[in-house]
Amino acid sequence: MQQLNKASAFLITEGLDTIAAVSLNGKQIAQSSNQFVSSFVDITKLLQDQNTIQVDFKSPVQYAAQMASAYKTSSGHDVPPVCPPSIQHGDCHPNFLRKAQYSFSWDWGPSFPTIGISQPIQIAVVESVYFKDFTWTTQLDGKMTKKIGFKTVDLVQDYVDPNKVSLGRDFYFRINGVPIFLKGSNWIPISMFPLTGNYTDRLRFLLDSAAEVGMNALRVWGGGLYETEEFYNYASTKGILIWQDLMFACALYPTNKEFLDSVQTEMQQQIWRLRKHASILVYAGNNENEIAIRDHWWSVSNYSETQEVSDYVALYADTISPIVRQSDPSRPFLLSSPSNGIQTEM
Repeated sequence: MQQLNKASAFLITEGLDTIAAVSLNGKQIAQSSNQFVSSFVDITKLLQDQNTIQVDFKSPVQYAAQMASAYKTSSGHDVPPVCPPSIQHGDCHPNFLRKAQYSFSWDWGPSFPTIGISQPIQIAVVESVYFKDFTWTTQLDGKMTKKIGFKTVDLVQDYVDPNKVSLGRDFYFRINGVPIFLKGSNWIPISMFPLTGNYTDRLRFLLDSAAEVGMNALRVWGGGLYETEEFYNYASTKGILIWQDLMFACALYPTNKEFLDSVQTEMQQQIWRLRKHASILVYAGNNENEIAIRDHWWSVSNYSETQEVSDYVALYADTISPIVRQSDPSRPFLLSSPSNGIQTEM
């Protein structure tokens, strides 16, 4: 690697699933505790003529149990649900990991708590100043081609009749001033191991099928994964709008600083990535977590509904919402899906 004398090298990791330590030539350079977060590390001074990258993983099941136990000791209560229904034969405490929640089992699939490298690890070599985020202007010489779409999205939640508030509110989208009737379905990961096998063919078959039967929207479900660039790009070409859940589902979550800091980084990276896609219609903070509290899905010792609501607000209203709204002010944001919409925030 002697040619790097006047250049810089960076190690880029995406999709480390999930609890991992990355070492270069025997020196630890990065840690992962969030499947949805990438890292970017300057490795210039660590490179040798021959280099070895090593990634060590911990069991997600064991790690989740350890985090749950430590949290209970400090807070005095469990964070529900502790385990999935027994009929699922699943693993416990997925809500303590920033990892695809379905991998610990769901009502539609078994428990396969995946572990490993799901995306290629890259080394980027830069021979001059490198800006991770930059502004590009067409006044420069040269040419750059990028598919992009512009639209105005309004979520209409007016009273059906202002004189009869008891009738409730509307809930529909206007795109560029035109009301849209959404016809669609729920999108879960296309397999238990979605990025393996012939991913592109399976993805396009499903999106083609949705378009052929007249669907104009799909909801990326919060118990799965933030989808790939290919998914959002192809959805745009098929005229399919995406209701984008954030990856929290059917559970309450810890609100300690370490967890919230990880969520902040996740939101910053994922919303910046997603916002450029014309197919994105709306963001929703989670799948069914709001209704779970109100309908008393769980009964946990020393964890009152008041505290559940307080923790819910700390995660979604105080931590996630400001980042999403600031990072992408062009789309509506709902705290939950389903939700009482504006009534929730009032």
